[in-house]
Amino acid sequence: MLGLDPRHEEAAESLRTIEVERVRRRLVASPPQGSFARPMAPPARQAPPAPPAGRNEVEHASLLAQQGEIDEAIALLRPLALSRPVDPAARSLLASLYVRKADRLAGTDPLAAIEALQRSLRLSPGDAGVTGRLRAMRAAAAKRRQGTAPPPQAGETPPAASNR
Repeated sequence: MLGLDPRHEEAAESLRTIEVERVRRRLVASPPQGSFARPMAPPARQAPPAPPAGRNEVEHASLLAQQGEIDEAIALLRPLALSRPVDPAARSLLASLYVRKADRLAGTDPLAAIEALQRSLRLSPGDAGVTGRLRAMRAAAAKRRQGTAPPPQAGETPPAASNR
């Protein structure tokens, strides 16, 4: 249902409940060890607080990204991440998705990869790893234009792209 309507609150809440129960069962099967370990209390049966606006979209985009659907996740997050008031979770996830997109495009379309890194930096300006990748990709593109470097092979990333 979330695939058809990411804003469907009931479907999102059901998905959250299933995930909480899955984690609880995993922890019951193998409880944490050590001095801080304590038995898990059963989940309280109270109404959860209302999720913040956009939470469903962020969760849905995260699931899409895990499935490798980066462009769809970006399209879902872009309006939320650029809206006012700013949603920090959406901005952070969108910035990381642009980096993943750049990684995919580095070997086949270096200019689009550079643009994706620039978009990531606009969302997260102080990210040194992305800044380094962008600098390396620009340098590699300049060398290719001058004819001093061969074009990257499909799937190959620039030298500084593995920093993150």
